[in-house]
Amino acid sequence: MSVVLENVRKVFTDPERPDRAVTAVDGVSLAVKEGELVTFLGPSGCGKTTALRIIAGFENPTSGRVLIGGQEVTHLPPHVRNTAMVFQSYAIFPHLSVAQNVAFGLEMRGIPKSEIPAKVQQMLELVELAGLEHRAPEQLSGGQQQRVALARAIITEPRVLLFDEPLSNLDAKLREQMRGEVRRLQQRLGITSIYVTHDQAEAMALSDRIVVMEAGRVQQEGSPLEIYARPANRFVADFIGRVNFLEGRVASVGPGGLRVDVGGRRLEVPGASRRLAAGDAATLVVRPETIRLAPSVGASSFIGTIRRATYLGATVEYELEWNGTTILAVIGSPLGIKRRLPPGTDGDQGETMAKSKGEGSPLYLPGWDNEEHVRIVRGENGELLFRFTGTCAGCRESFPDMEHTIQTISQKTSMTIPEATAFYLGFTVGVDSVRRYHRLGDFLDDDEILDDFFGGKAAAGRFH
Repeated sequence: MSVVLENVRKVFTDPERPDRAVTAVDGVSLAVKEGELVTFLGPSGCGKTTALRIIAGFENPTSGRVLIGGQEVTHLPPHVRNTAMVFQSYAIFPHLSVAQNVAFGLEMRGIPKSEIPAKVQQMLELVELAGLEHRAPEQLSGGQQQRVALARAIITEPRVLLFDEPLSNLDAKLREQMRGEVRRLQQRLGITSIYVTHDQAEAMALSDRIVVMEAGRVQQEGSPLEIYARPANRFVADFIGRVNFLEGRVASVGPGGLRVDVGGRRLEVPGASRRLAAGDAATLVVRPETIRLAPSVGASSFIGTIRRATYLGATVEYELEWNGTTILAVIGSPLGIKRRLPPGTDGDQGETMAKSKGEGSPLYLPGWDNEEHVRIVRGENGELLFRFTGTCAGCRESFPDMEHTIQTISQKTSMTIPEATAFYLGFTVGVDSVRRYHRLGDFLDDDEILDDFFGGKAAAGRFH
């Protein structure tokens, strides 16, 4: 069933202080298609919950119209609209069992008592609560209580299902699980649904469309991809996800995109813009996860210095300094570490290593305390070794979680190729590369492989 808002406005007034009127919803127009799940997303006080309550009939708009299925319901009471709401507080009755809570809506609508048990059982199976019919709410987990609330809402077969931040009281793991359940049920039943949340991940995971609100107005509506990748204005860009803003000026406009001067560099920005001309001020919006390490400075690259590195499991978060501006970069790999660069590393020098073409070649190992940290030498049996001549106090300070490994390395005078490869690649490149080179470890006496290892895989430090 479709839902339409036409220029809806809601002003809250205090009869004793009319000068303190607050506009909660300011001219919102929106059309929700049948079977669609649309999320109102925004910060606290943006008007999203008030808009939802107007659709439900719990608030009357100051002006504008509400239509459900083509029928105007602006001033109809909630029970006539045939909508159902799932509340943040669950709102299940503590003195009733699970089955009695789910049956409540059917009883209020006068459904014959003989039909209710079968409908309740079917609904409990749908939300995976079969077998818990006789439990009291206090005997249920938070996720189970929310499923009871969901079952009670959908058992009456509403035309529109409304969600008022239903998962906000759950812990992070359970919230992630339940949002998948909500989406599964909504798609299976095909119920038109409107969801309110301030959780961006929740909105992205659940929604066919997202409506971003601020100060009572719609700032942008679109698919999750459109909202994230093509924000309509600075508020949406800043509110959705994390972002870097780079201020610059348009140097030229061409069919392939823009060239923008930022901090003394001319950056290429793909995609034509009809609204900008040469000489206009421009703000570049750069997502942290789109920044990556590069072996050389290109047309859309810059050289920065790492000021902070934070290991977050699946990713490493870098705080970079460039041209007096702090830039956030998030770099990840399948097993969490793509490169681990210590604070103070300069982009154009910090990780560049000398190429090795034979025995005795000095190599630079970031964080070690002298100029010639490692040399390639032959062991007693002719095997190729890395000989460590320094200690890694700087590394230990930067990465305390690697302290055991670093202490072990500092105590050794030499390492075999597999040992050194596993350590060094684990430190700089990532575990996938460790596996690949480890298989070659016993045979790494080939200059070409060493050149690739030291000159290509380990040479980095530029960001773009």
